[in-house]
Amino acid sequence: DVNVAQHKQKMVARLRNQLKNISIGVTGHIFLFNQQEHILIHPSPSLEGKDGASLLNPVSQKPLLKEMMEYAYSETPFYYRWNHPDTPEQYTHQKMAWLHHHKGLDWYVGIGMYVNEFEQTATYLSRQILLYILLLTPLLVLLSYFITRRLLHPLKKLSGTAQKVYHGDLDARCKIYGKDEVGVLAAAINRMVDQLSSNISTLDDQVQQRTEELRYTEALQRSETEKYRSLFD
Repeated sequence: DVNVAQHKQKMVARLRNQLKNISIGVTGHIFLFNQQEHILIHPSPSLEGKDGASLLNPVSQKPLLKEMMEYAYSETPFYYRWNHPDTPEQYTHQKMAWLHHHKGLDWYVGIGMYVNEFEQTATYLSRQILLYILLLTPLLVLLSYFITRRLLHPLKKLSGTAQKVYHGDLDARCKIYGKDEVGVLAAAINRMVDQLSSNISTLDDQVQQRTEELRYTEALQRSETEKYRSLFD
């Protein structure tokens, strides 16, 4: 138990040094306390290392840390009234805290922030996002136009070549070169048209050859017929 306690103290010391460099908005902060309501880490020297059991919710007058523990397993933040560095005596400022319970160490990790500061930050971020959207929208529209045109132009060429071949122009070729999908498709269409043209040319030659053979045979038969007629005449 002594070794475990010493190990936890070393972990708290390391965490304290690391959390000093983390800021959340203007006054937002991270704090840490245990099941015994002992405040292990807090940006305020008056609270860090102190017993938090005496801290009461100014509204409900119940132990503040006990109420926070109940929200450790909730997805909603815990709202409460607290003082502000500008008015330390007035516990009228609304704050919000997100809590998480680390079961292994039995620690409660919280992030605290004033509600008005959170709303101001959210409003600022919303405006920044809207500004970026307004600036980027014309650029995205222009970019999409050029991309669409870049894609459609070669497709129109492919379609035009296919139409020419359909109407019998076997000399039509896709003059699109590249290793992308459109270039590969254009090369495939050109090979197909080359093969089609070659097949038609071969077929024409065969038909022409067969026609010549038929004419020769017909002429030979006519000559033989005339010869036999002359013998009987």
